[in-house]
Formats: sequence, C-alpha cells, structure tokens
Amino acid sequence: MVPRDGNGEFQTQLFAPYQRHTGWLEEAIIKMYQSGMSTREIGKFIERILGNTYSPTTISHITDVVKEDIEKWHTRPLQKGYSVLYLDGLYVKLRRDTVEKEVIYVVLEVNEEGYREILDFFVGG
Repeated sequence: MVPRDGNGEFQTQLFAPYQRHTGWLEEAIIKMYQSGMSTREIGKFIERILGNTYSPTTISHITDVVKEDIEKWHTRPLQKGYSVLYLDGLYVKLRRDTVEKEVIYVVLEVNEEGYREILDFFVGG
C-alpha cells in the first residue's frame, strides 16, 4: 500500500522527488539479502514501502551480480611471498534452507609493513 493524502502532496523521505531509485534500491536489496532476508521477503518489503512489485526472480538477478563479483574476487591472482598468514574462523548465522550458525574461515595476510589484507574466505562445516 502506498501512502496517499487528500491534496496529493505526499512525498516519501526515501528519495528526492522524481529521483530514479534503481541504484540505491539495488544496493538496499543486496544489503537486505546479505542480512539474511529471503528474495520473497525482500520483494514483499519493497512492495509495502514503495508500492512497486519485484518478483523473487528479479531480486535473484540483482543478487547474482554480487555473487559474480565475489567469485571473481575468489579467483583473482595472488602475489607471491607473503610474510605472515593467519587462518581464523567466525561463527555467524547463515540462511540456507534454515537459519543456522556456521563458521566462516578467513585467510588474512600481514605484509612486511604490517598492513593486513583478507586473501580469501570460505564457509566451512
């Protein structure tokens, strides 16, 4: 449902008048997806707030872009000769078919100047 007023002067505070919302909306969709909302939940939320209908398939297409970027990052070439490598794990709640705690392993490099860089991460079991 989109809010309406008798004078037709309602303006959402989400974006400026006549602003196209595709850029920030896609970013918001990605953030909602990362926080654990399902594509169906995101679609319903957008419909309630903006009055626009986004199917779970459309939401999936938007989140697929992020998945492609992550895959490119995972397969990027690494430099040779790291000074120090750490492997650490952090338990977080992840949504799959259900929401359960799983460990995310992070590979961290510390170079000779003391700067840290995440080399990779993966979900373990």
